[in-house]
Amino acid sequence: MRPDHDKSPSPAAGLDAFADQLRRSLPTPAQIAERSRLRIRRQRALAACAGVAVLAAAWLIDPSIDRMTLATAASAQTWELPDGSSVTLNRDSRAVVDMHLHSRRVHLQAGQAYVDVSHSLWRSFDVLTPRARIEDIGTVFDVRVMEQGTRVTVVQGAVRVHGDQRTLDLHTDQTVLVDAAGDSGPTPIKAAYAAAWSHGKLIFDGTPLEAVAAELTRYGAPRIVFADKPSAGIALSGQFDIAQAATLVDLLPKIAAVRVSRRGDGVVVISSQ
Repeated sequence: MRPDHDKSPSPAAGLDAFADQLRRSLPTPAQIAERSRLRIRRQRALAACAGVAVLAAAWLIDPSIDRMTLATAASAQTWELPDGSSVTLNRDSRAVVDMHLHSRRVHLQAGQAYVDVSHSLWRSFDVLTPRARIEDIGTVFDVRVMEQGTRVTVVQGAVRVHGDQRTLDLHTDQTVLVDAAGDSGPTPIKAAYAAAWSHGKLIFDGTPLEAVAAELTRYGAPRIVFADKPSAGIALSGQFDIAQAATLVDLLPKIAAVRVSRRGDGVVVISSQ
């Protein structure tokens, strides 16, 4: 494990270096623009065909070609789809991919997915969750299905999010939570940090320790409770390996002003020093 929060260099320097590394692996603005142009050309071509009677029978013009079921347990995994797109599922995630003649649909049933779309003039790409439909319009994006709703984060480019209440566009470094009441509206975020899990990392940037604890538990650490409110609110910054998330708990007293103890039932108790 390598917590990047030493006084020299600063945490921000290490985190920014990771973000820069991730961005170098993403499509360039020119590639994103080309993908967007392909989408517009596809829409115009379909609109030109709108008067054709056969369009009323969508199953005839968009037949199913292939179906894939993707699932993970204790670790993330990446799949290359037949069209050249890739889907990375976080641990404890499940998705069904339907490949059609003119469309591609990822039904994210549980967990979290990082999607890098290979664009096509004639084939749309959607991610569907219980709360939203995310339409790719030239992008790399992250989708997480949670009890409270669906969170969509754009790492590069843009997506169109269709919720029950309205449709909105998200752009690079924006996120939105869609729930039963509607959506939170686009919110700025360091998307490269949010998507770090797809590269085997956890990145915290001034994150309250209570939120850090929730992520550590998600990745294998024991249940964590707080003995007092001040300890739960302590901000933590650093970069860590997901594979070692369970052992990070024991490092917390070295990187934050807290004490760590364990109850007889294995629950970790964090308190202020």
